[in-house]
Amino acid sequence: MQAYMYSTTTHEFIETVPCFPDPVRSRKEGSEVYLLPAHATFTKPPAKRTGYTAIWNGSGWTEVEDHRGSQYWPKGAPYNSPSMEMKELGPLPVGASLTRPEQTAEEKAAEEERRKQAEAEATRVPDLEAAVAELGVTSASDKEESDTAALDLAAYAAELEARIAKLEEKNNG
Repeated sequence: MQAYMYSTTTHEFIETVPCFPDPVRSRKEGSEVYLLPAHATFTKPPAKRTGYTAIWNGSGWTEVEDHRGSQYWPKGAPYNSPSMEMKELGPLPVGASLTRPEQTAEEKAAEEERRKQAEAEATRVPDLEAAVAELGVTSASDKEESDTAALDLAAYAAELEARIAKLEEKNNG
């Protein structure tokens, strides 16, 4: 004989367990009577279906949508918004989607503008490097200025690289 255990909190089917005869009741009734473990039933749950789980309602099993762990986007979420994780049993929220929202024309235009700005800033780096190289080294004060300019240029280049990485990360989600 088998019993079907369910969760104490969600009442969803967990596993099938063996049952053991109750020697006292079996002798008294003249036939085998089995002990039922706590949080279990002798009623077999329905066969497992993808996206559903069986829930014990006290008198029978019902099938409930189960999207726990699924990533979804709520209705009206913008293109670059992070997904949300379904944590509860039941259907997805009304209007939610399992696919990332499409970019609107405004979002595409804004992304293109940001890309052009980053490219324009990146093209300035070689110009600055050339200007520093033209200065040459003629005196100690010129060398200090040249070193300072080189450090400023390196900091600016690092800042640009960080901006570009952020834009790429944001655009690639």
